[in-house]
Amino acid sequence: MGEEIEARNRSTLERLRAIGSRLTEDELTRIIDAPWTAAALFAHMGFWDRFTHVRWVHTMEAGGQPVPVDDMAMELVNGAALGQWGLIPPPRRGRGSPCRSGGRQRAH
Repeated sequence: MGEEIEARNRSTLERLRAIGSRLTEDELTRIIDAPWTAAALFAHMGFWDRFTHVRWVHTMEAGGQPVPVDDMAMELVNGAALGQWGLIPPPRRGRGSPCRSGGRQRAH
């Protein structure tokens, strides 16, 4: 099962990279669902990808169950971060996301 998940993750990453690489700056900054832009959505996905990775690394190192994160907490984080995600210029935003980088960054 692990190999199947890894293969799906790699496939999804490649699709996101392909989409991100062909979008222009105008397309990245266009509002797609107010107040979300395509670039902010890429930043959002990159953040939650890294968050999930760090959460699972912590679980593996500490043992036990993953730290629970309820829907309201995620909504609050999204609400707090959206303003910052919208301020980062698109080229910088893409470099930190899984869509344009070499994958996850090492968790510490």
